[in-house]
Amino acid sequence: MLEYSVLNVETFGKVRILTHSDRVVMYSNCGTYAGYRKHHNHKTKPCAECLVACAEFSRKRYQATIDRKRMLARKRSSKPERKAYLKEYKQKNKEHLFKMSRAYRETNRQKVTKQKKQWKIDNYEKTLHSNRKAIRARRARLKNNITIAYTESQVISTYGTNCNICGLEIDFLAPRQVGKKGWEKGLHIDHLLPIAKGGSDTLNNVRPTHGLCNLKKSAKLE
Repeated sequence: MLEYSVLNVETFGKVRILTHSDRVVMYSNCGTYAGYRKHHNHKTKPCAECLVACAEFSRKRYQATIDRKRMLARKRSSKPERKAYLKEYKQKNKEHLFKMSRAYRETNRQKVTKQKKQWKIDNYEKTLHSNRKAIRARRARLKNNITIAYTESQVISTYGTNCNICGLEIDFLAPRQVGKKGWEKGLHIDHLLPIAKGGSDTLNNVRPTHGLCNLKKSAKLE
């Protein structure tokens, strides 16, 4: 254990006087939470390193508590009877929950926006999939065509994993964005009767194709 005194400078007019402050005690484990507790137990003034270590320990403990509560909440909500109760509660209190959600979004606008941006980054593929669905549905609505929601997994399970145009296997690991390496063999959703010519955006009117095959076909009927 090391002990030393810190000199304070007090100024009286133009005269500077050095005075001794409270004694600062240093321990071998200073800079850790254990060192902070040692300061506390011996009733000595904690050093700056121990204060920083205590703040970091408190932050981690607080986050661990939140994570544990969330995990327990997920476990409780995953039970069948709990799911049924939550579903019934949401239906009965739909307007109230909507108002509360809207009030929270308005009060925490920046926080919600930041969370949405981070979710899109963490779930890039889901975001792209959702955007593609929205674009196809919007194009059909603009042409006053029929639109019935479907998923790409439904298209694959219904019509297989081969390209509807060339008949070769589709590479589902290949990127789908035009211009990226290997996009030509990636998955695209083709409309048999193009939307531009009155085709509907429904499961019956779509087929899985290669990206390059789909672009070559364009708005042609064959």
